[in-house]
Amino acid sequence: MSKKTYKERIFQSRPSKTDIVPKDFADCKAGQTIIIPSFTDIYDYIQHIPAGERRSVKDLRQFLAQKYGADVACPIVCGMGVRICAEYGYEQYSQGDSLETIVPFWRIIDEKSPTAKKITFDKAILSHLHQLAG
Repeated sequence: MSKKTYKERIFQSRPSKTDIVPKDFADCKAGQTIIIPSFTDIYDYIQHIPAGERRSVKDLRQFLAQKYGADVACPIVCGMGVRICAEYGYEQYSQGDSLETIVPFWRIIDEKSPTAKKITFDKAILSHLHQLAG
């Protein structure tokens, strides 16, 4: 069985679902309603960040929690989803796709963010793409 591509991980991800936080972790408290988002929801959020603007994973989490009527969004799944979207976007960029057609991952990850430490490509590309495409 072959490993899923980043594109498959995003577009074949399970649907978003809400649950109850069983015990405290990160900034989530036991008993809160939590949204465990699909990677497609994360991709869509990043896709709609306007040129010249930046968002954070915290902004993403607040948006998803509000969208689904939850108290919080899962920080682990959101972080993984942002990284997977960045890896997919970088693959597209590396293959010569235009900046207008790829997910603008440079608008949600900066070189100093925790997610930047986990990406497989050179972090310098983040500021380079932000300068090119905003």
